[in-house]
Amino acid sequence: MDDHQRAVALAHRTRRRYWRQRALSSRLLHRLGELSAHSLAGLAVAGLVVAWLIIGVVISFPGWWENALYVTSSLITLTMVFTVQHTQARQAVALQRKLDELLRAVPAADNRLIALEEVPERELQELHHRDIASRENTPEAQWP
Repeated sequence: MDDHQRAVALAHRTRRRYWRQRALSSRLLHRLGELSAHSLAGLAVAGLVVAWLIIGVVISFPGWWENALYVTSSLITLTMVFTVQHTQARQAVALQRKLDELLRAVPAADNRLIALEEVPERELQELHHRDIASRENTPEAQWP
């Protein structure tokens, strides 16, 4: 077993161990996100649209049929907005923690950058201006 396979196996074991410790709502939203990202999800939706149209033709598209489509699509859209927001926020937090760990591991790194996303806006702007000034003072930044 090579290093990549060991890393993948460790990731799967870790996921299974911590999965039950997450809140039920988090697990449900994560699972919904996985299902909606599956390659067959698009085909399933296309099949549902075709079935919706066929049934609509058979029953001559009554007035409530269009309203049912609007309500259903709105509910699905609203659910997916929260699903995407939850999964992206969770992944962003995990990524920030990994980057913070890399900053801690590099001796020459500026430790003030650890957990930078938590600092007040004023401090973030000060660091930004400092980095711009530092860049402008390097020989590589001089234009020919």
